[in-house]
Amino acid sequence: MYERGWRRAVEVAGQSLRASLLTRRSVSVTAEDDGDDKLDGDGGGYVVNLDPRVIELLHEAKHLQLMNVDVPDTALALCQQQARITDIRDACVCTYTVTHLILSVFRACATEASQHESDV
Repeated sequence: MYERGWRRAVEVAGQSLRASLLTRRSVSVTAEDDGDDKLDGDGGGYVVNLDPRVIELLHEAKHLQLMNVDVPDTALALCQQQARITDIRDACVCTYTVTHLILSVFRACATEASQHESDV
């Protein structure tokens, strides 16, 4: 029974890799946020969209192979691309972080400039 559920999860994980890696977050999800991680001012923001279950399934598939358990072809294909998947995820997270930092500095400079302008 667990194996059937796991095989279905593998298929879903394979499908989730076809989704955009950077997606706009809905306003309702950010309601509990303090606004620090939004990349725009309209309340939406962006998130790196890689389902953590994909990485989990990759680890499980690797261990099942070591135990000589039959692993679905989809899982084997994902395992062969594990380094690429994690590299892309890490690059997206890094790009998001750097962009967020740049926008924060830009906003601070713009605020300081507007305050300086009002003092003149």
